[in-house]
Amino acid sequence: MKEISKNIFFQFLLISSFIILICWFLLISFNYPYYFIWDMDCITAVDTVLIQSGELPDHIHHTGFGMYLPMVFTEKIAHAFGSLSAITLEELDNSLNPVVPMAELTEFLRLHSPFLAIGIIGLLCAALYVMYRTPWPCIFFFVLILGTQESLTYQASVIRTEFYSIFFWSAAVLAIFIAVKNANSISRYICFLFSGIFLGLSYQTKVQSIFYALVFVLILFHLFLYERPESKNQNREIIKADYFILGLSLVSVISFFILAVAAYQTVVPENIPTWSSGYGITKVTVFFFCSLTALFLTNLFFILRKKVNSIIFVLSAGLSVIAFGFMVSFALHLLVYPDISMSLKYMLLDFKMIFLRISYVSQLKDFDECLNNILLYVKYNPVLFVVNLLLLLILIIGRSLNFIKITKGQLLICVSITTIAILNIFLATRFSLRDLIWKELLINFSSMLYFSVILKYAVKRKYVFTAISYSLLAILFLVNCAHTKIMPDRIDGNYNNYGWQDDKWITAHFKNNHQIYKQLMFGKYNNQNVQAALMNARRHRVIRNTVDFVFKNQEITHRNIGVAFEGFPVWADNLDYRIIEVSPELRGAILVDNAGLETKENIFFEKEYLHKDIEHLDKFQKKGDKNTFSVLNRRDIKIYLFVNSDDFSGLRVAGIKPAEFFITVRNNNEVKKLYSMEIVDYCEIPLDKMTGKFFFVIK
Repeated sequence: MKEISKNIFFQFLLISSFIILICWFLLISFNYPYYFIWDMDCITAVDTVLIQSGELPDHIHHTGFGMYLPMVFTEKIAHAFGSLSAITLEELDNSLNPVVPMAELTEFLRLHSPFLAIGIIGLLCAALYVMYRTPWPCIFFFVLILGTQESLTYQASVIRTEFYSIFFWSAAVLAIFIAVKNANSISRYICFLFSGIFLGLSYQTKVQSIFYALVFVLILFHLFLYERPESKNQNREIIKADYFILGLSLVSVISFFILAVAAYQTVVPENIPTWSSGYGITKVTVFFFCSLTALFLTNLFFILRKKVNSIIFVLSAGLSVIAFGFMVSFALHLLVYPDISMSLKYMLLDFKMIFLRISYVSQLKDFDECLNNILLYVKYNPVLFVVNLLLLLILIIGRSLNFIKITKGQLLICVSITTIAILNIFLATRFSLRDLIWKELLINFSSMLYFSVILKYAVKRKYVFTAISYSLLAILFLVNCAHTKIMPDRIDGNYNNYGWQDDKWITAHFKNNHQIYKQLMFGKYNNQNVQAALMNARRHRVIRNTVDFVFKNQEITHRNIGVAFEGFPVWADNLDYRIIEVSPELRGAILVDNAGLETKENIFFEKEYLHKDIEHLDKFQKKGDKNTFSVLNRRDIKIYLFVNSDDFSGLRVAGIKPAEFFITVRNNNEVKKLYSMEIVDYCEIPLDKMTGKFFFVIK
């Protein structure tokens, strides 16, 4: 009973820590406006608009597919609920001030990052719990260590492909841990399949994850050789499943070959940045093809020799299913576009970038440069390396003294994981905030893995080893907290000049399809009104909230919200009418075109209750007129309705009075001058009383 109460207590702490962490990550995300860093925030937003419009993204050199895939669906869902105003080029083109919907979209996409951070923490901690049945106090400690990594705080503030890549890698690790511990063959191979899909998504998102993929394979060897539960049927005959797995491995080889040939023949669109010096058979191509072929031949050899009970065959079969899942992940491109031919082209371009590109960026750096990079990082955070190496040293000493019952193979794999983690920093990272996640996460996760091994296999002096390990992790946690605390200041110091450029949202970053977006934006603004547009983009959340407050029974998005400034359109369904003159007092104010929007029968108020400065449980009317929309005033704003002068007489209702302002609009054929009426109190405006078009201005 005491043990159960202890577990419940730590489970409560675990849930509380997740809540605190998500609040912290959300706070970091909301702390910065949409334009504080354009690279990759703006690039990603533009690319998703291109994808939603049936065009290829320009940013394919990472390739970033695992980032764009979930975004395509979350954008559609948010758009369906009205949270996003515009997600396609057509919708932007029909918006009164298209840079504002882009600001809204950018912040929405960045909002994914805090949840990715929580996802990575949860997936990796769950993996260790599944594999080693690590006690709840340890899991709680692991959550704290991972959650206070400074790299997660940084990544929560931006949109970066590496974050998505590591998220899918973490999902692959959990899937493989579940697979190895699963006694049911079918369930195990399903988990193998999903781990391969997640690993494929990780690699397709950023090829820099190659070192993480190598660690994944080492973890798989460790689990298969030393943690796999004994099979109940050691000596068995060949079954249909063995031939099925042999078929999957053959399909993987053939699929890779066909994709390689088709991708080589696929022409990369002109002006797309690829950072390549050419295309052809690369070392990566040869490695993957030979690995897939070797798996097939290994499976075939053991089936022909009827030695399917061999551990080598079992491992090869598992790897074959994972490899098949890796190839299946490319087929997920078919989910992106309704047009299958466009999806196939996108898939082949990604395959070409990953396997056939001869990139001068990925060439090995100078040894001195690599050495300087890792020495700088060791100096920056020595505790990260010291803790990892000391835990590894505990494993080595413990095994040599027979205090920790692990094999030479297990120890060798642990040493190899740390070696690859250090090589990853040495060869594939830069001394920058962006690459911090690649350095930090793998070292920390391997430290927790070593701690779990110590906890499970220590047979003598267990309390001593555990106490030392806990102390090391406690020091790591405190250092993580210190680094995380000042991460916002590091961000500010890094992007004070490189970031904070909202004009990046009205231009192009690459020279292919990004030019379509640039031409759209350049057609909307000129040197005189662009600053007014950008100022409203900075205030997009306040503006949207204000409009939602005023117009309760209409769903108004930023497509119908513009600016009362010369050169801006006033009606979304006829963008030719643009302002040529506006009363100076209203210049730059919020303009709302809600004339053609549907009204709802609810959200009407009882006027007698609104006039009282007290709370009332229910100030709503039961039902209103569908041909009427309500306008709710507020003390801190002024609301003006602009109509033709002929409509003044029909609008003489309580709560509205004539005002002195005017706005003149013009299209190619005519000029219209609209006059203002001020909304001084809550009112309900009948649509049938207005013969001409109208709009509102909120100051």
